[in-house]
Amino acid sequence: MNAQSVAPQQAHSMVANEKSVLDHLDMLNRRKVPFLAVLAMVVAITLSLVFGLPSIYRSTAMILIEDQDIPEELVKSTITTYADQRIQQISRRILSNASLSLIVEKHNLYSDYRDQYSQSAIVRKMKNSIVFKMSRAEVKKGRGMDKKQPEIAFTASFDYPNDPQLAQIVTGEIVELFLKQNEIDRKRTSEGAYSFLFSELHRLEDEATRIDLKMAEFKRENKGMLPEQAGVSLRVADRLDRDITETTRQLFDLKQQNIILRSELSRVSKYIDAPNLTNDLGERVMSAGGRMQVLKSTYVTLLSKYAPEHPKLKKIENEIASLGGDLDFSGSVGSAYSELSRLNEELVNLKESYSSDDPEISRLENRVRSLKSQIGIFAASENTNLVPEFTKELNPAYMSITTQLKVNDVTIQSLERKKLQYRTKQAGVEQDLMMSPMVEMRFNQLSREYKAALNRINNVQAKLNAAEMSDKLESSKSAERFTLVEPPLVPGSSKAPNKKQNLLLGQLAAVGLGFAVSYLFESFDRSVFNNRVMAKITGVQPLSVIPYMGTVSEAEDRKRVLFKVIGYSLPLMLIALGIRYLHFNVISLHAVWAWYVHWLELLMF
Repeated sequence: MNAQSVAPQQAHSMVANEKSVLDHLDMLNRRKVPFLAVLAMVVAITLSLVFGLPSIYRSTAMILIEDQDIPEELVKSTITTYADQRIQQISRRILSNASLSLIVEKHNLYSDYRDQYSQSAIVRKMKNSIVFKMSRAEVKKGRGMDKKQPEIAFTASFDYPNDPQLAQIVTGEIVELFLKQNEIDRKRTSEGAYSFLFSELHRLEDEATRIDLKMAEFKRENKGMLPEQAGVSLRVADRLDRDITETTRQLFDLKQQNIILRSELSRVSKYIDAPNLTNDLGERVMSAGGRMQVLKSTYVTLLSKYAPEHPKLKKIENEIASLGGDLDFSGSVGSAYSELSRLNEELVNLKESYSSDDPEISRLENRVRSLKSQIGIFAASENTNLVPEFTKELNPAYMSITTQLKVNDVTIQSLERKKLQYRTKQAGVEQDLMMSPMVEMRFNQLSREYKAALNRINNVQAKLNAAEMSDKLESSKSAERFTLVEPPLVPGSSKAPNKKQNLLLGQLAAVGLGFAVSYLFESFDRSVFNNRVMAKITGVQPLSVIPYMGTVSEAEDRKRVLFKVIGYSLPLMLIALGIRYLHFNVISLHAVWAWYVHWLELLMF
């Protein structure tokens, strides 16, 4: 390609980029056929869509969120969630498939789609047509503080095609379900809170009773070791210490006294010699007392051999009576028998209370054996070997010292037992005092558990009272509530489609597409159509312009093109009208679209 052929092409492109308004008008005049064809087609499609699609009517109800009548500082409600959260929860309940299916069946909704859609698809379509929208009030609490937007109301809307009355009826039913469900939820929440707190209070009371019983059992098992009894235990220990000291002192005094008495006893004779009595023959005779003791000893000896009615025994009895005495054997075998009987009784009583290893029992057994031996000696003696002792009288001083020694011995034994008891009690009290810290720690733990249980009871009791007040607040309709302030109305105009807007947009789209197609045709055409373009390309003004003179065949060609445009436009309009007829009478475009989407889902799956 040479420079002469390139220059006109570059000049032509420059001219094409520098078109004036007249050039654009000439272009539209030349390309009026494609422009009008595209314009007619787009307008036809727009008209078919605007007047073919169903009208969607929206009915809306406004529900006011009213605060509780009594200030929250006085009575708090058990419902603490925000209003928008409760609205979402309630909407999920009332928009369940079961609830919406009942509404669909009740009002025969979407009857045109029953044959093409399943029940779940219809319910899903209805669920998507229900809209809840919050209305908030902007409240500024103070300078530098964040803005708070509390919910003051919300709207419930329902969109339904071609039937505004049905849209209003269904909206009213949805609002009624919403308000009823709100009351049910609030009542269930308040009653559930009260029931839970009531059962929790009983459980805590049972737990406190169990801890109280455990504390009582602990006090019973650790009596004397409890913290509040420590002072008493110390006083008891001090008193026992004083008693032991006093008993020890008394024992010491008695033992010292016994030492002195035994020393005195060693210097005192047991008997006092009777005066030497003689008869007329100068023989030594006994005194009446000595004779009586000899007779009694003889009586005991014979009693072991003969019966009490034996003449020898009767004779001795008569002689004793003549001496002014009786059969009282004190001081000899009789006194030994009496002492033996008393000791046997005491020994039996001690064996019932103490073990056989007890020192007192051993002492009494030795004493019994000694008395039995003494009685045997008296019984075996038929001679008068003891008679010389009977010729002597007992020394009163000796008897007094002996008696005092016996009394002291008994007192010493009693004090020894008492001292042992004191020491046993003292050991027990000391053991209690040693265990008192451990007992106090465990007791304090039980006390803390009991106090914690009481605190929980008081806390739950306060919450239970608050829940009861909240329940009364709900029952009296004084709590926060939803109030229908604007019931749903029959919509006067359709929400969608917006026919005026769609017509305007369709016309603008038709003109724009017509221009675009015209410019597309113009860009592929390299012809020169007027003298201005020729002058700009060649740089020389043409001498004259010969207008185009069409032939008869060209005129016929233009007519054929016009007829073709009309022929293409009419079928498009007929197709649009047919689609509209099919949509309303045979199958809905929504069903076709749903089938198409379902088909795409199957392909993607």
